[in-house]
Amino acid sequence: MKKLKDLYKVNELDKYFLGGAVTYSTDKMEPDLRIDDREILDRICKEEGLYVIGDGWRKIEKNEATIMMHQMLRFDLAFLNSEVLSTEKVEHLISLLLRELDNNSRRFYTNWGNNPWEGNGKGGWNSLTDSTLDMSIAIGDSEKWVLFFKVGED
Repeated sequence: MKKLKDLYKVNELDKYFLGGAVTYSTDKMEPDLRIDDREILDRICKEEGLYVIGDGWRKIEKNEATIMMHQMLRFDLAFLNSEVLSTEKVEHLISLLLRELDNNSRRFYTNWGNNPWEGNGKGGWNSLTDSTLDMSIAIGDSEKWVLFFKVGED
């Protein structure tokens, strides 16, 4: 596995949120030796100094990932109704993150058990950082992974 880009620095995402965003290439392996997506994500986390969460990664569908990406960037993690970025800026930031991947073979994961903006506003997560709150979306294709996360304090 090889780190390709620090998207957080290259795209100056630190102007908009605390967290990180990176792209990694996956090792070329024989098909019968492929490792599980969660193991790849844990390897990336370890490289980035984040906690390894194993089965704490929850596979989600594209629609849920899209909704969660918009909400995590648009709203504060501690105060779920507090808007911190406009919809237009969120769309721009997401396009910067997704342009790294092949659109046809994406897989999506999050460290959250459910979307905290839906239902009663409560959610559980497997923390990747020492921050009070963090949320991550990981998006992979056949050759690369983008991991981005946002941290928050209450």
